[in-house]
Amino acid sequence: MTKSSSAAALDAWCEGERGRAAELARLLDVTPTTVHNWRRGAIVPTVDKRAVIETHTGGAVGAAAWVNLPSDDVAEAS
Repeated sequence: MTKSSSAAALDAWCEGERGRAAELARLLDVTPTTVHNWRRGAIVPTVDKRAVIETHTGGAVGAAAWVNLPSDDVAEAS
């Protein structure tokens, strides 16, 4: 599975400072496992959560780039 550019950016952003993934999970009212799965590209956040992620990360994780390459066959979740 190839990660979308936003999944890769979210992974890098979370790795940048301890606790970021947990903070994001709390902010978006999802489980830490959900954030982990977003980071690895297994699932993608819903459109409304993508916008919050983009804002919360200061634009480091773009809302529009959550498509998977070469196919977009992963589930969309929370």
